Amino acid sequence: MRDLIERLEALTEPSREIDDEIAAAFAWTLVDDIECLWRGPVGQVQQTPCYTGSLDAALTLLPEGCEDWTVCRDGKRGLDCWASIGAQDMAPAFTAETPAIALLIAIMKARTSSE
Repeated sequence: MRDLIERLEALTEPSREIDDEIAAAFAWTLVDDIECLWRGPVGQVQQTPCYTGSLDAALTLLPEGCEDWTVCRDGKRGLDCWASIGAQDMAPAFTAETPAIALLIAIMKARTSSE
């Protein structure tokens, strides 16, 4: 998981390769390598969601019961985007090139700290 977080932190744009790695980390299984079809945790078969390119897709990975999350784009402070999970005044913020990638980093770090 830490390697995946480091790769997310280095991204400057969405990556379908990393989307597949994220799917695998969240219990998706590859069912058709040629068509790039995966079986999701509830049995659906589809192409991997574009986690690194879509905030909506990234939000599907929030920990169950998580209601406090923040995503912001702020180029004025030298940060392209930042995201945090948890109470805003107590949660660490993680930066990235896009809102979706920043949120994914926050989700992955929260997941590794709870394991």
